[in-house]
Amino acid sequence: METRLFISNDEHFDIPALLSPGFIEKFQPFPEKYLMKSAETYWVLMTLDSAKLSDDTQWYISFDYWDKIEMFYQNTSVLLSYQAGLRNKENDPLVDDLTNIPILKEQLISGRYFLARVKDYKNRYFLNKPSLVNQETLAFYHHFITVSSFKRNLPYFLFIGGIALMIVYFLGIFFLYRDKLFIIYSAYLLSLLLYLGTRTSIILDFLMSSAPFIHPLYNTVIQVIVNICYLIFSIAFLNAQYDFPKLYQYIKVSIYLLVFVVILQLSIYAVSPFTGWEETILNIERYYMIVFSLGAYIYILRKYKKRIVLFFLAGSFTFLLGGVTALLLKDIQFMMYGAAIEVFIFSLGMGYRTRQIELEKKSIESEIAKTELSALKAQMNPHFIFNSLNSIRAYVISNEINKASEYITKFSKLIRLILYYSAKENITLREETDTLKLYVQLEELRFREDFGFEIKISSNIDTANVLVPPLIIQPYIENAIRHGLAPSARDKKLELFVATENSKIIIRVKDNGVGRRFSQNHTSKPKGHQSMAMDLTQKRIDLIERLHTSEENIIITDLYANNQAAGTEVTLKLPLVELQPAKKHAGKLPKIEKQPSL
Repeated sequence: METRLFISNDEHFDIPALLSPGFIEKFQPFPEKYLMKSAETYWVLMTLDSAKLSDDTQWYISFDYWDKIEMFYQNTSVLLSYQAGLRNKENDPLVDDLTNIPILKEQLISGRYFLARVKDYKNRYFLNKPSLVNQETLAFYHHFITVSSFKRNLPYFLFIGGIALMIVYFLGIFFLYRDKLFIIYSAYLLSLLLYLGTRTSIILDFLMSSAPFIHPLYNTVIQVIVNICYLIFSIAFLNAQYDFPKLYQYIKVSIYLLVFVVILQLSIYAVSPFTGWEETILNIERYYMIVFSLGAYIYILRKYKKRIVLFFLAGSFTFLLGGVTALLLKDIQFMMYGAAIEVFIFSLGMGYRTRQIELEKKSIESEIAKTELSALKAQMNPHFIFNSLNSIRAYVISNEINKASEYITKFSKLIRLILYYSAKENITLREETDTLKLYVQLEELRFREDFGFEIKISSNIDTANVLVPPLIIQPYIENAIRHGLAPSARDKKLELFVATENSKIIIRVKDNGVGRRFSQNHTSKPKGHQSMAMDLTQKRIDLIERLHTSEENIIITDLYANNQAAGTEVTLKLPLVELQPAKKHAGKLPKIEKQPSL
């Protein structure tokens, strides 16, 4: 079959005029490689020898998967046409797979020609010659794979198998480590598989034959979904919310834009499918992602502090390079090669990240152990122990034997509790508050005054069920008494509030003392002195929080009334750890425990 081509910007040529002897001479031989353009119409003239079309065999003209194909044939003296193609709403049911048009030798125009009008809106396919095939040939290609076809599809088979194995592997890693990044990465790999995996000719032919009108929409939408999954993965992998906050905001906006693009594509398909607008929108989205990615790479290179970011840059740039090459050369295999290299680099980065997390956890756990040991040794301020012994001596000298006996009893009990808790990682909130009550009672005995100590605990907290690090609150109670309440001449009040908020336990120590500024200006301290217990407690909380979140976990607020210092409030935020799931109690007031007056 001889095939020639005439290219025009007008798709409404008069057909008899095109087939006139003078105009047929304007048809040119098919070019070697010609990239189709959406504005052009391609008139394909096929010259056949009718003697070769045997009557006992069904013959077909086989076209590529173009958007619109209309092939003209002769019925007696009338010109009729078959409608075919992916975006043609009037496809003929006799056309196999929207591309293979059945012909008979009596349908030849002037006994020699078939004429086809071809349109395509994708701007990414080469114009290939249609071919003459028979029923046996079509059956062979439908049921068998040739050696050349297998070689052409082998990279796709390897890609599909490799990505599928990696999805299973990283899902297994997620169940092992419970790190949501592995789920996000698996979702990204799945989106790549659903897009590039369907580009194999075997799968593509099956989809074209079984769902010819759905596949163009699927192919358009899945490309945008790949980019959405990639952006979500980039947020998690880069820890962008904290390490690249500005980039994080741009990525979020880009995700919203891409979701809008998906909704727009689906809406266009529902209202007026196959108009070519969906392809135009997709091209705009592609160019946006290229520009956005290059800008993000420059920003990351200027701002990065962790070496793991280099894995992301190397993998992403490789994929971008493959995608741009595929776009320019119109060969999707380049994108697949870029994606394969990207996945390999990302996987190395995931392994590196896991190793760094394990090393950091070991370092944190080791430092926590050392800090807790130091903290527990220094938890009871030596001044408190010295002053307590002096207070006992003072009670004895003044013949207040009962007070001295009470003091010794409480003091020895507190020391025993401290030694007992030193071997524990966590104690219950009830044990913590009981110890604090005992400590405050001792301080009230020492200072010979009532500090008005109250404990207010939210009703939804089971104090026997919630766990806290041992003696984590005591340094702040001690600081409130020594530097806030003791120098104050007003009625003293010390309050402890405990509540829960967003999987955290919120602890507030509030006093109505002289405030930090007065204490700093009027309290004499040796040069270089600082509260070791306070510093160690701060370090303990910081180390605990590094395993959970990076937000501020200790907040100190100066309180004022009528522009005068009215005390200090310290807020601690700790991860909420429970022995058993808590029972919810809504609408109840906090439980209030008042210290008995001395």
